[in-house]
Amino acid sequence: MNLRWVKRISLTVGFLLLVVHGIPWSLYQFGLSSFSKMPDKPARLISIRDQQALWDKAGFQGAPQDQKLNPVSYILTADQMPEPMTLFAGRIAAHHFRQSGSAINPAARQLAVSALTIWLTRNWSTTEILSSVAELEAMLPPPEPPAVR
Repeated sequence: MNLRWVKRISLTVGFLLLVVHGIPWSLYQFGLSSFSKMPDKPARLISIRDQQALWDKAGFQGAPQDQKLNPVSYILTADQMPEPMTLFAGRIAAHHFRQSGSAINPAARQLAVSALTIWLTRNWSTTEILSSVAELEAMLPPPEPPAVR
């Protein structure tokens, strides 16, 4: 193989790496720009027992597990069932978006919520995420009893 082919292959690989990593990270930054501020951390952290109860209530097995996402892994696993912590962080992100997001179309909304979901898993602990979800659940009205026929 001559030097010319090595150079072409190197440039091609470099370009592909730039595309594969650069575009997701750019979209992540763009999505985060929809928020003037990030969500506040929970006012109170819940106990390990309460974390486990929330985890079990959501139907997950074992102990709560930490998960750190990045834009590339988020995109590469988009066709799979999300990890539990992604689902919990997504709930916080969606709630925060409803409170303060500024996207004007569904695609921009999805990008913003996805970016914030990634940000939460990277910047908050498992305890903080689960505590925030517990706060969100406490704000929900109680479920209505089933209608009697």
